[in-house]
Amino acid sequence: MLNQPGTAGLELHHKVLEFSLINEVDLTALQLDFPDLMDEAAVQAWAETAPNFMFLCAKHHRGAGGIHHAAAADFEAELYIRDLIGPFKS
Repeated sequence: MLNQPGTAGLELHHKVLEFSLINEVDLTALQLDFPDLMDEAAVQAWAETAPNFMFLCAKHHRGAGGIHHAAAADFEAELYIRDLIGPFKS
């Protein structure tokens, strides 16, 4: 992965809840899927743990067609359908 845009190697993506949004969480809604998150402090701590992280290369994290640019359904399908979103020129 040395030729990826940005930095080489893997990056962490907040897969369930982006860190920038944790102060806006509807705790009742979040508890439907994560019942152990009982208060705002627990949500903030959980946001920076493995259950909320996904490892991605820079291209699939921040690149064109990556998780921060593609529609969620397309990004998920791209795992199984090559070049659904791209290919993109570097």
